[in-house]
Parts: sequence; C-alpha cells; structure tokens
Amino acid sequence: MKVRDKRYKKTDYKGHEVECPSLSCPCRPCFNVHDCGYYLPGKFGEKRWISHFECATWFNRGCSTSSRPKHLFKNTKRFQNRKVGDVFRCIRCGQLCKIGQGEFDFEIID
Repeated sequence: MKVRDKRYKKTDYKGHEVECPSLSCPCRPCFNVHDCGYYLPGKFGEKRWISHFECATWFNRGCSTSSRPKHLFKNTKRFQNRKVGDVFRCIRCGQLCKIGQGEFDFEIID
C-alpha cells in the first residue's frame, strides 16, 4: 500500500508516497521519507539522478519493534474535551482513530 504525509503536497519531497507493507505497520503514520536515490551515468558523461524513496526509520534502524504507531492531532477545543469513543482524524496520515480503541500513541500540535 502507498502512504504519504498529508501535511505536505504530494509533489513535495516529504509528501512523496512510500511503500508500506500493511495497515498494522507501526511506521505507517510516521512517513519519515528518505531519498535513497542514486546516479546513473548518461551517454556523454553526464549523470542522471534516479529517486528511490524509502521509510527512513527502516533505512536507518530497520523495522520498529514497537507496534504502537504515533498519530498527530490538532489541539482543538473538541480534542481537549475528548472522551472514550470520540473519533479524530490524524492530520499526518488521515487515519480515523477512536479514543480508547486500538493501541496508538499521539502527539498534539498547534
């Protein structure tokens, strides 16, 4: 499945889509994109950059042993008054998250 950080435009480097193995991947909402690109030699000595995007967490440390993804939520009045059962959308990955259901960590941003 292809995933991306929805805070950035799809054409931006950090908004670039990366491959995710499954819905249960703990890195799915982090979208820490890393360009593992390389140069290919051209006909007349020029070099051409080939972009190849990977998850930076996987690239630097391998897959995480934690099974708890970390979602980002906007600091709204509704979120401050949240209760079990309320549903909020992660601003980074777009996933709907139900408070009190499922295992995830979250960060509140302004």
